[in-house]
Amino acid sequence: MRFHASDRRGVVLVWVAALLVLFVTLIGVGIDSAYVLVTKQQLSNAADAAALAAVAQVHGDLNEVRAEAYNVALANSAAKAPVELDLNEENDPAGDIVIGQYDEAARTFTPTLEDPNAVKVVARRSSSAPGGPLPLLFGPAFGADSASVTASSIAAIGGGTGAGLVVLNRTDERSLYAHGTVDLNVVGGAIHINSSHSNGGYFWGANLVNAPRINVKGMDPGVAIGGNSVYGGEIYTDKPPLRDPLRLLPAPPVGSPMTPSGITASGVYAPGYYPDGIDLGGGDVVVLQAGIYVLGGDGLNVSAGANLSGLETMFYILSPAGINVSGSGDVLITPPTSGTYNGVSIFQARDNTSLGYVSGTGFATGELFAAGVGAVYLPNAKLEIRGTGSGLNFHQLIADKLEIHGTGEVTIRFFGHIPAAANFVYLVE
Repeated sequence: MRFHASDRRGVVLVWVAALLVLFVTLIGVGIDSAYVLVTKQQLSNAADAAALAAVAQVHGDLNEVRAEAYNVALANSAAKAPVELDLNEENDPAGDIVIGQYDEAARTFTPTLEDPNAVKVVARRSSSAPGGPLPLLFGPAFGADSASVTASSIAAIGGGTGAGLVVLNRTDERSLYAHGTVDLNVVGGAIHINSSHSNGGYFWGANLVNAPRINVKGMDPGVAIGGNSVYGGEIYTDKPPLRDPLRLLPAPPVGSPMTPSGITASGVYAPGYYPDGIDLGGGDVVVLQAGIYVLGGDGLNVSAGANLSGLETMFYILSPAGINVSGSGDVLITPPTSGTYNGVSIFQARDNTSLGYVSGTGFATGELFAAGVGAVYLPNAKLEIRGTGSGLNFHQLIADKLEIHGTGEVTIRFFGHIPAAANFVYLVE
């Protein structure tokens, strides 16, 4: 049997036609695949940005967390359309914005609204998403009009906490001890007690304790309340200890000694290393310029009607210097508002176990100082606060142990929407 030239040409045309269809199919599949991959990367970028922005707010109003994730995602686009998330106010684990806890050791994310430290964001182009599925360019020719594309991201916050008062000691009874008739107010954040003792917290006398919640590692009761003391909030026992919220905060450089070597008389002083510390009394009036004051010698000693003021200042207390603020004077200071020590007023060196003592009729009073002194941080020492008036105000207290007593009022105004010093946000997956 012989094939004529025209037959061969017909066979060739059939093969060419078949190959063209195959090439067009491959090109179409390739273009659609690339389109899906590009869209997935765009969704991933939006999810990363939204999760990082949202988790920075997770120690504050959780509605703001969802709003931040939504707005940041919406500012991004995928396949030329804004990335729109569902707010998921029920915190459904399958939702677009999920608030929860990330366990760094186990590398697991658990949806929860209790003490959250992480946010999961899922950006989608699917039938259930506001923007619908991703339309394909060549897919309709092969019976596939669209594709579902999803990208997720989890961001966590480290180095900070949603607690306004943190007691780091992990074993002792009365790690937090309030007695006398002092009123303790913690606004905007919880009290967290790391002690595993069943009486890790101890309120005795006629204290009035106001806080939204107390978390304590110790088992029931965790916090002993006796005498005429009153606490109307919730106590959650067997809670995991908090890692030191400021554990990543570096010690400032000591530098060369200043002249004079100590601040002991009225005047205006510049930041730097004062090996003899600050020792004021007898009506001294001292104004400090903004910056870091590294104190040795007497540490921070303000008593007997002395007045110390300074905007955007921080004290770093070297070992074995201490803290003694007492008397009828006033300490009017605000913490740095930027840089490494943003939000920190007093940082006692980690090798310094000297008692810190704050008393008197005023600590950061007046309209300018209504927010209170920034974080007071004694990671390995006890802090004792004796309230004798209504002006002892702080932003956050972190200490190994804490005793509060007297006849006055101690207020901690924890602004959870402002990232605490040494906070950092990071992607975990």
